[in-house]
Amino acid sequence: MVVEKGFPLWKRAGSRLRIDSRRGGAGEDEKMNINSRVRVFRRGASLIFRERLHACRQWFLNIWTLWLARAEAWRAWEQHDQQQAAMPHHHYLDAREPVSYEVCLRAIETARINRRARRLGVIIPDHFYEKLAAPLEGDYKRCLTEEGLAETLPRIRDAARQRRQEIGYWVSLLTGLVGSIIGLLAILGR
Repeated sequence: MVVEKGFPLWKRAGSRLRIDSRRGGAGEDEKMNINSRVRVFRRGASLIFRERLHACRQWFLNIWTLWLARAEAWRAWEQHDQQQAAMPHHHYLDAREPVSYEVCLRAIETARINRRARRLGVIIPDHFYEKLAAPLEGDYKRCLTEEGLAETLPRIRDAARQRRQEIGYWVSLLTGLVGSIIGLLAILGR
């Protein structure tokens, strides 16, 4: 095994590793360095791509779950209303199931708002939350109150608008800078 410049030179041959004892000039070392850098970059880029793909998949799954919860809550309320209309006026049905769907829906919307607020750096105080009982699941869900929604959503919109403006500022600055560099290169090239 030959070790130069602090690392052994190896090449992948099929599924097993093979140490290459034949060494060329300095050009091969630089080529190996560039190839290893490219390999490391590709590995990092593929990891970032997989992470972004997973985040997109989670986002779509969350939207699908929210849509399903809304549809189930709507169906449960319609069924409850139909059953209630068929009952005599002094009898009432147990409304635990529709209430549980509504609580789950509010919990999913609260989680979505929390993610968005956390990403934009908006802090939601603890007194804007309430614990709601989910009778079918037998536990409690932490949901935003109406006051919390009224206070939080405009702050999230303002933070998103400010972020868009900052990004727009940098994009326009970089576009102008690249245009001026291209113009200078065109003038100097003549």
